[in-house]
Amino acid sequence: MPREPYIICCDLDGTLLTSSKEITSFSSETIKASCAEGNRFCIVSGRPPVMAGAYYKMLDLDTPVISHSGSIVWVPNNRQILTEHHIPKEPTLDYIDFCIEEGLDWALFTFDSVYFPYSDDRNIFYDEYNALARTWQAPELTYQSGLTREQTIELLEQGVYRVSVVRPTEDQMRALEAYFPLHPEITFVHSTRSSYDALPFGVNKWEGILSICDYYDVDPSCVLAFGNDINDIEMVCNAGQGFMVENSEPQLLACNATLIGSNDADGVAHAIRSFVLQEQ
Repeated sequence: MPREPYIICCDLDGTLLTSSKEITSFSSETIKASCAEGNRFCIVSGRPPVMAGAYYKMLDLDTPVISHSGSIVWVPNNRQILTEHHIPKEPTLDYIDFCIEEGLDWALFTFDSVYFPYSDDRNIFYDEYNALARTWQAPELTYQSGLTREQTIELLEQGVYRVSVVRPTEDQMRALEAYFPLHPEITFVHSTRSSYDALPFGVNKWEGILSICDYYDVDPSCVLAFGNDINDIEMVCNAGQGFMVENSEPQLLACNATLIGSNDADGVAHAIRSFVLQEQ
C-alpha cells in the first residue's frame, strides 16, 4: 500500500537558506522533485508573510506559508488566510513602554510592513530582501523608522502579529526575562540566540503546522520538520520526523531529532533525497 504524501515543513533562515540568504540550485531541484512525487513543501518562518514571497516563487510552490512563527498561516496564491492571531493591544503597549525604558532595540510587525522607533542597520536586511523580491517580481516589504506612540497605538488597534527585540545586552536579557511573567496573555519566545519575540498567546510554529494538516486533511504523523533555532523546537519535537541542521542551536538536541548537514551544505536537500526520494 503506498504511503501518505509527506508535509515537508521547513524553516528558512539558518535551515534552508545559506548564510548568504540563498537557496542553492541543488536544494531547489530537490524540493521540486519531492513535490512532483505528491509531497507538499511548506515554508515555516519567523519572517513577515511578504518576506517569504521571493522564495515561494523561486520554488514554484502552491502550499500554505507559516509566517511570524505561527501568528498567520496563509496561501499566497489566493491570499486565503487559514489562521490568524494578533497580539493584544494593552499588554503589548505596556511591553513596548518597557522596551523604550530599557533602551531595547524593538520592532513591530504587520502583514507586509515593519516599524521601529529609530533608524538602525535593520534596513540593510530588508533592502537586501527587497532587491531579491524585485528579481522574482514578488511583493516588497515596507519599513518605517521614527515610529511614535500614537502610531504604535493605531497599529496595535489595526492588528499586529509580532514584536521583536534584537541584540539585547546581558543586563537587558535579565530584565526581559524578569518582565515576561507580568503578561501571561503574551507568548514570549527566545526565538534566536540574540532575539526575543512577543507573539499572540499560544502561538508557535507547530500550531501553525497543525492548521496545515487540517487544510490537507492529513495526520500530523506525515509531517517532516526541519529547523535550526529555538523557535523551531515545538515543530521539530512534535513532527512525525524532526530534523536539525548541523548548525542548530543546542536546545534542539532535546527533540531527539535526526542530525543532518548544515544550511551551507544543502543539509535539508540531502535529507529529502535520502528520506523522501529514497535515494541511496
